[in-house]
Amino acid sequence: MLDGAVMGVSIGTLALGGFVFADKMFKQGTATQSLEMKVCFATTFTLSALLLELIIFEILDVLEDGFRHRAWRWTLILALFNLIVAIPVQTCHSLAASLAGSSLRRLVLTAALYSAFLVGFLFLERDRSLWRLLSVSGAISRIGVIGVATIAVLSGSGAVFTPFKFVSYFRQDVPQYQVDELRQQLEQSRALLDQKRQQRDRHQRHRGYTRAQTARVRSLFCVMSPLHTITNTITITITTTTATITTTMACVGGFVRQMAANLQELEQARSNFREAGTIKGRVKHVIGICLSLYCVFKVTTATISVILGLTKKTDPVTRLMKIGVSLLGFDIDVERWSQQFSFILVGMIVLASTRNMLLKMVKAFSVVAGAGRIKDAVLFVLVHIMGMYFVSMVILMRMNVPIKYRGIITEVLDGVEFNFYHNWFDKIFLLSAVSCAGVIYFAHSTSASRFKF
Repeated sequence: MLDGAVMGVSIGTLALGGFVFADKMFKQGTATQSLEMKVCFATTFTLSALLLELIIFEILDVLEDGFRHRAWRWTLILALFNLIVAIPVQTCHSLAASLAGSSLRRLVLTAALYSAFLVGFLFLERDRSLWRLLSVSGAISRIGVIGVATIAVLSGSGAVFTPFKFVSYFRQDVPQYQVDELRQQLEQSRALLDQKRQQRDRHQRHRGYTRAQTARVRSLFCVMSPLHTITNTITITITTTTATITTTMACVGGFVRQMAANLQELEQARSNFREAGTIKGRVKHVIGICLSLYCVFKVTTATISVILGLTKKTDPVTRLMKIGVSLLGFDIDVERWSQQFSFILVGMIVLASTRNMLLKMVKAFSVVAGAGRIKDAVLFVLVHIMGMYFVSMVILMRMNVPIKYRGIITEVLDGVEFNFYHNWFDKIFLLSAVSCAGVIYFAHSTSASRFKF
């Protein structure tokens, strides 16, 4: 009874938080009022966060073993159904609705797109048997290919950009006149957008009036009369002009959003530069150095793992504690304290990964706001990627907990080749880090050569 109450409160809290977050994010970033989209985001977030929460419950031994096992099984099944059936069908239907006109064409196009998705999903793994496809391990193995790659790309870029974000050495002052010029351009662009919006509203009112006049002329005169032809021509012209203004508004709106993001970055860079001399800035500088050293360590270990083909067997907490006991001679109970430190590490990873993914989603949703008719389909794709990201975190998190707590994850994910995904993560992580470092070097070289003469 108590276990059910704990799970009920957890599910309700996560669902409410996900829905409120989606509502605020969509209003600010994409201005969509689709209830279907908000429910999809809230459902995906709830199931994904619940999987990560169950890892913490496993370490703390919060729930009864049998209940916790059933919670793992059903949460994972619902998450996989959401990622393989619910979201792809919604994505295909949304894309078909933006491309096809009649209901029959939408249905046929939706079926064709979903069939193409299933074929592509089937080819993500070598074993393409029907039994493997319908099993939990087969489904999560295929999802893990994309999800782990997403985690690795974000982690690799974060490992390169972290020093530039925290270390004071890389902070540059932004002149105030640049901020003022960009703010003035932004205000002018917003004024232009308001002007276009007013023009569109006037044309829409005029089009409604013209249609009413056309209907009145049609009722009084024959369809072939010159007056009817003139009113019909005016209606077509107004409709074409309205469509042109709407297209222009979409372009100007995307430009305004990009300028607003650039202005925010400039203001943040200027604020960070002024903050560098304060106590808070110095603390961030020290934290940035520590994070930079960790990023260098992570890139180095990933490189060694890729070159030598090493596999991880011990979680980092237990490994560090054993090293401390053997080298420094500490007399501590490794098994007892590994549980406490593993809980802290796993909790930090869960919170950091959730925060990082939600911030990426906010930025991605604000960019997608100008995607036009296919905006909803693109939003569903982003929610789909978010779901695969969190489910794949379960595969990678298994190595971050002591062996005694891995049993439930290994049992639920029976048949998943964990070593493959760790090697896959290291390869994509290294490729992402090297690519981001190359982009930064190229941008710095281009900027330096521009002012060389």
